[in-house]
Amino acid sequence: MSLEKTHYDVAILSTGLTQSILSAALSKANLSVIHLDNNDYYADQWASLTLSEIDSWARSRYSKTGISHLDISYPSSSSPSPSTPPAPSSDIDEDHSPSSHQQHESPDGPPEEALKLDRHYALSLAPTLLASTGPSIDTLVKSNVASYATFRLLEHTAVFTSPETIERVPSSKEDIFKHKGLGLIDKRKLMRLLAYAASGDWEKPENRGQLEAIPFPRYLSEQHKLPPHLVRAVAYGVSLSSSSEESTLTALARARDHLRSTGRYGNSAYLVGQYGGAGELAQGYCRASAVHGGTFILAHKVKSLQRQGQEEGGEGEVAESVWSIEVQGLEERITANWVVASDEMLDELDDSPQTSRQEPPASDVGGIDVVRGILVLDRPIDFVETATEPESSYRVEAEDEEDGAKAPVKPKTPPETGLLVFPPNSLEEEGVDGGGGHSETIMALMMGEGTFSCPKGQYVFYLQTQIPSQSPRSAKEILSGAIQAILKLAGKSSPADPVPERDGEEENPTSKEEEVIPILQLVYRQKIASDGHTRKDERLFSVPFPPMSTSGPTSKTTPPTLADLPDLSTNQAERLFWQIVGEEQRSISERNASRRKKRRDPSEFQGRGGRGYDDGVQSEEETEEEEGVDFFG
Repeated sequence: MSLEKTHYDVAILSTGLTQSILSAALSKANLSVIHLDNNDYYADQWASLTLSEIDSWARSRYSKTGISHLDISYPSSSSPSPSTPPAPSSDIDEDHSPSSHQQHESPDGPPEEALKLDRHYALSLAPTLLASTGPSIDTLVKSNVASYATFRLLEHTAVFTSPETIERVPSSKEDIFKHKGLGLIDKRKLMRLLAYAASGDWEKPENRGQLEAIPFPRYLSEQHKLPPHLVRAVAYGVSLSSSSEESTLTALARARDHLRSTGRYGNSAYLVGQYGGAGELAQGYCRASAVHGGTFILAHKVKSLQRQGQEEGGEGEVAESVWSIEVQGLEERITANWVVASDEMLDELDDSPQTSRQEPPASDVGGIDVVRGILVLDRPIDFVETATEPESSYRVEAEDEEDGAKAPVKPKTPPETGLLVFPPNSLEEEGVDGGGGHSETIMALMMGEGTFSCPKGQYVFYLQTQIPSQSPRSAKEILSGAIQAILKLAGKSSPADPVPERDGEEENPTSKEEEVIPILQLVYRQKIASDGHTRKDERLFSVPFPPMSTSGPTSKTTPPTLADLPDLSTNQAERLFWQIVGEEQRSISERNASRRKKRRDPSEFQGRGGRGYDDGVQSEEETEEEEGVDFFG
């Protein structure tokens, strides 16, 4: 295979979300871009995969860096029990990092009955919640990539309290006023807290030091006198704190963003992307890049990346040296002025001094692993708070108007999306975790058939938490308590496609708890890169996954939550974009944005009474924009 041209301004390796956003922005800025990916699907580590694809992905993780303790099985199928193929043990290595190859697999792959619906699955490797306000949604709208994607509101957020109950989180004024389980005093305290978080007074310099030092749950209890159940709701249901030690400054920033997002598209702060979420967004940005001339090559392995020496340009000038890329299946090597690549791909290409990683700072050694899990069940969790709305079934009975007999059961619409948060040590306290305990928050995002993530009658649960890299605990051990709790809670709900009642048989869905067996269960640990942009060449950028915050109150050592990922990825792409096109273009973009904001200021319009000097009509000098890049929100 050959290409019409072999030299490009920028070569991007991996179609992850950050790289795809960057590709679309660079193409729109009239830079020539070639986008390469070893995989035969888009989005790389952010991908949304079918059942067979995620099974293949799991089986290929033996040789991949960063993945450890992977365990995949199909418990509800008639396949034999999962077995353990030969693999190195999970003992701690000499560098105190767990072996990356302990793996358990179902030997025969997905069951035949599940493969019949293979294309109905869109299982995400990086599940996310998209805040209704922020860099990510603004860029989606401004770049018009939003027209390629569809979303649903996050319908419910709840905090786990016991194996039998969960508490729904009142996260807006409307929720607080309607909440039957809150007394007037608690409502007043909660409203005062949310007003303070939204005001931003806590960001004043004189407050930052104190708020940075105090854990958020303690701050809520001591400063705002909230009772324990409201501390749980605010800290883990609104601020999505990853641990009980997370600083108040970080948590208040998340609470402020949550409150600003609530109400923009409905009574929820977050959107849930359909068809898997982030993977679909990455494909949308790739499509936008292609529209503006971007070139894409998938399923061709990048074999080498080398820095070529200086070459003579036209009229005796000396051109800058370029990157030379060898791609399997291409007749000629590709050259580019800039290279942006995922950490994973660059680690596989560490065959030259320029691409090798610099030593990380001593403070980053050790690190954090993200622990992920995917469950596919045949029923949802009932996100109705037991204390205020005791019905735990989606089906209700009605009496026939004529003879008082029970009419046929009329099913309610089950939830399509929901977030269940397990606060630190909550599973151990309730005796669910088998004594193991887990001192970090576990989040479980539920997505139903309406999100097009799974076939009709099924639900996908994405679990995520964190653990120090030196810990020897397996992903299955860490998540076992949360998985048991989800199965127990789901057992209290009716299946999405219930079996009709037999004649003369009374139905009482709450009287019997059914055993729920997962259709798919996948768990693994994923190493977090210490940071990005640490390669030795100034024109080679590495993109870590997941993206980490480089500014603001969020600590670099704290993994991003489900709600942080889209905004962090967008910010990461924007930083890379301005480094490539130059700060002068950034200044032009900011001046143009300021002009547009001034033109659209409602205070400048006179109204229907007629046109005046301040009705928004400006001179050509005031309205004319400089030629620049207009992509990021």
